[in-house]
Amino acid sequence: MDSIKNVLIPGSGTMGLQIGLKCTLYGFNVTIYDAHEQALKKSVDWF
Repeated sequence: MDSIKNVLIPGSGTMGLQIGLKCTLYGFNVTIYDAHEQALKKSVDWF
C-alpha cells in the first residue's frame, strides 16, 4: 500500500464524498469524478 498515492472516487454522492474525505485525511491525493456536472458542483459546495 505504500506505493498508492492517488485515489479516484467515481461518484460525488454522500458515500463518495465520505470516502474521499477519509482518503484525504490519510494523506492520499483524491480526485472525485461524477458523470453529472450538477452533482459535482453540489459536492464542492458541501465542503
